[in-house]
Amino acid sequence: MELDIVIEEDGGVRFVADDLLAEVFTGERQATTRASFVEPDADSIDEIRWMADLAPIAGPMLGPFRTRAEALAAERDWLRQERGL
Repeated sequence: MELDIVIEEDGGVRFVADDLLAEVFTGERQATTRASFVEPDADSIDEIRWMADLAPIAGPMLGPFRTRAEALAAERDWLRQERGL
């Protein structure tokens, strides 16, 4: 598993939330900001399609994807490329 962690000059830390990182920051004071919503596409008719909506950080809507895992992978790829995570 790959984890991307960015430490800002002011000491702030940015990363895509993951259960492994939760263990590292246990007991630390932290604020979490949602980068996206990964949810089923309400317009899917025959089968569930997944969308990654990056609107909370002024990003695009990615998808549709066949699985939630594919949508999460696309979200991570976009964040790495566009936001330096």
